[in-house]
Amino acid sequence: KAIAILDKVVKLNPKDAQNFLRRGVIYGEQGDSQGAVRNISQALDLAPDMAEAHRLLTVFQKTKPGDPHIDQMEALFVRTAIDADAQMRLSFALGKAFEDTGDLKSAFAYWNVGNREKGKLLNYSIDTDKVLFGKVKQYFSRSHFDRYSGYQNPTEQPMFIVGMMRSGTTLVEQIMASQGQVFGGDELNYINNFARADLGFLDGAFEFPFEHFASDYLDDLLPEAKASARFTDKMPTNFLWIGLIKTVFPNARIINLRRDPRDVALSIYKNYFDNFGNMYSYDLKDIAEFFKLYLDIMDHWRTVLPGQIYDIHYENVVSDLGGEARKMLAFCNLDWNDKILDFHTTKRRVKTASISQVREPIYRSSLRKWEAVADELAPFIDIMSKAGALPD
Repeated sequence: KAIAILDKVVKLNPKDAQNFLRRGVIYGEQGDSQGAVRNISQALDLAPDMAEAHRLLTVFQKTKPGDPHIDQMEALFVRTAIDADAQMRLSFALGKAFEDTGDLKSAFAYWNVGNREKGKLLNYSIDTDKVLFGKVKQYFSRSHFDRYSGYQNPTEQPMFIVGMMRSGTTLVEQIMASQGQVFGGDELNYINNFARADLGFLDGAFEFPFEHFASDYLDDLLPEAKASARFTDKMPTNFLWIGLIKTVFPNARIINLRRDPRDVALSIYKNYFDNFGNMYSYDLKDIAEFFKLYLDIMDHWRTVLPGQIYDIHYENVVSDLGGEARKMLAFCNLDWNDKILDFHTTKRRVKTASISQVREPIYRSSLRKWEAVADELAPFIDIMSKAGALPD
């Protein structure tokens, strides 16, 4: 419907580059990378200095060595008239372009600029998250689940895929959405918004107004999710709210993605995020400290909710898709479907930073990619190493 509307808008105003850009993004979200590139290129024909169009063009197509698009972006990047926001977006675009060509050192130099400029827009302190995580652990003790036993909804319909960003959550959701009975719900904001707004952890008001939480959450779903036997909620940071989820949905499945932290950190650092919900992601030391908070609270959930969280390793999925998918489906009480092996052909809208990767078959090039930029990742690696949080 959005594309049909934009088709009309483009005819009415064929000189407005933003409309071509919007249409290109929607094509890309639906898996039509050619349609995305065509429309974004048309946007750049109309507005050659549009930094976001340059960035998105690198998202939806691979950059080859010698591609003139690199020269165009570098020329725009050094122009004195360019504003900070445009330079920040071009930094991520050039980082992606040089990564595609195999020049990770040059890519990292641009990512440093992009992350520094993005970080200037934020007023973030890791101490705020440390306080929040600590209060969540304190509140959701084992005794909590004994006290609040009257508001439980027995449905098995929701399945929550959690973990650090860029750990493989989108891949696992795509696998689940290929099973046939599961609707891929993408990243749903309801739980995080409710928890932060209504539970009042940061202001000390530890009330739990969740009498209607389950019904309100289910009512907020897309019609396709409501009509499906099962659906996924792939908001990665729902790992913070597993206690809330299990209070109201005791039969909900929790799937936690694990991946080498160094590859996770690199993947976070190299990506531009539109929203302001991942404020830790623009500084390598903050990423390390946040990662430690994630590991700590997952240990807490395993203690107070034993046997209720399924850990799946990204590296194992890449090595043995069929075997790992079968075990995960068994945990979720779902049957096998051979279409899972061709998950990349499943047609559905994807809006995350993995928008292009889930359209491809399993590939191993993302494994241990951090090794090529180990020196650049040193601020992250040092903190995690001292915490004993890195694999051998």
